[in-house]
Amino acid sequence: LKRQRYLEKRQEKRILEKARKKAKRDEIRKTGGDLAPRRGPITLMSESTCEQRIAIDLCYESKMNERQIKSIITQLSFCYAANRRVRNPSQLYFLSFGGVTRGMFNSNPTYSNWDIHFETKSLCEVFKKDDIVYLTADSENILENLDSSRVYVIGGLLDHNSLKGYCLNEANEMGVAHARLPIDDFFFIICYCCCYVLFIIIIYYYCCYYLL
Repeated sequence: LKRQRYLEKRQEKRILEKARKKAKRDEIRKTGGDLAPRRGPITLMSESTCEQRIAIDLCYESKMNERQIKSIITQLSFCYAANRRVRNPSQLYFLSFGGVTRGMFNSNPTYSNWDIHFETKSLCEVFKKDDIVYLTADSENILENLDSSRVYVIGGLLDHNSLKGYCLNEANEMGVAHARLPIDDFFFIICYCCCYVLFIIIIYYYCCYYLL
């Protein structure tokens, strides 16, 4: 609960900070001052040279309450923001996108403009089983390198520690490969949030090393 409140509070602070910066820029325009340069141009996934596929599996809605689903949506917004800010974004998918999650997204109409592959279908309906690697901290297999021909799947649970072993069981039942990032060897992370896992994959892709 503390983690959820922290994420929600941080999102509120970012919104307020964005509004403050906009007001400041408007004031500078009125006085004829010089504006600081904005961020560089955004590269769309369709224009990206990166073919690496990353998918967030949102099939776990029934395992979470409404508050937890809201927190997952906050994490998804962090995932989207992180991916779109890199020079060549990965091919990011939201799978099993429906139900309560989609209903909450609909309350924010701007999401329809997000550069994301939204899929209502399940994981194995979208991708070939042989291409799938399900990332779970409970796997005995360590992911040492990224393969652009594979799709790396992150379970859309609020905290993977709350349902330990669940994603691994799902992967085994589907008959797909599974692996874990060597997070414990390089980081001290109590909560395996899906946005943290995605951040590490993106950094690894660009740095070829598990380093923040």
